[in-house]
Amino acid sequence: MCHVYDLLISCNYYTLRYQPMRVLAVDDDFMILKAVKRLLFRHETRIASDSATAIVIAKRFLPDIIAIDVELMGECGFDAVPALRAASPSSMMVVVTGTQGWAVRNRAVEIGARAFVGKADLHLIEGMFCYLVGQSLSAG
Repeated sequence: MCHVYDLLISCNYYTLRYQPMRVLAVDDDFMILKAVKRLLFRHETRIASDSATAIVIAKRFLPDIIAIDVELMGECGFDAVPALRAASPSSMMVVVTGTQGWAVRNRAVEIGARAFVGKADLHLIEGMFCYLVGQSLSAG
């Protein structure tokens, strides 16, 4: 587990060394989507409020990271992951949710999510995303 300070250093290093990240945020709460766009203002960010729209955007946009809520209006975000992976195979999945608990975290691990973020911790997402993308670039 990395420390918040490490995330901030990773973000500054990533932003100086690489181009902005490409992020697709999927959530049915407009206020959350608006917050994500503001928090990621230095990066290319697209938003979707349902999985069908997210799949279309992912195919065209090819994001580095897809951040998806597990409780979308009338659907489960976990169920959309296979189609999102097919639309953008190189994208990293990050689960963003207001639902806490081991069951959700375990399901996130099962679908191959690279990270799990509670909505109360949204202020940390830029650092986390930079860390994940930076790790991916240095490994590949």
